Amino acid sequence: MIEAEVGSTVDPSSPLYRQMITLMNNRSAMYEKGNFKELALDDCDKILSLDHKHAKARARKLKILESQKDFQRALVEVCAVQLVYMQENREKLRLGLPTPPPSVDQAKLEQ
Repeated sequence: MIEAEVGSTVDPSSPLYRQMITLMNNRSAMYEKGNFKELALDDCDKILSLDHKHAKARARKLKILESQKDFQRALVEVCAVQLVYMQENREKLRLGLPTPPPSVDQAKLEQ
């Protein structure tokens, strides 16, 4: 459950829950554009604590960490992105079926 500003809780299966995550993601994007990177990272962390598969928050966090030259934490995020990709496509990968391209370039992984 997520706590709303007024102290009540919101059920994760409700549309309000998804809307709150979307609004936090939009706020994080605005913080990033306004060069408030720590605030953007805080919002990304909040989103990922609620939905660890949220691709936009994870990608934004990775981009900010790379821009701050915090490569150790960026590497953790790259690994997390790859893990989510592998979990979502486990059966296709196991059977050798075509899968969508990973969200992180192979060149970035090698870098």
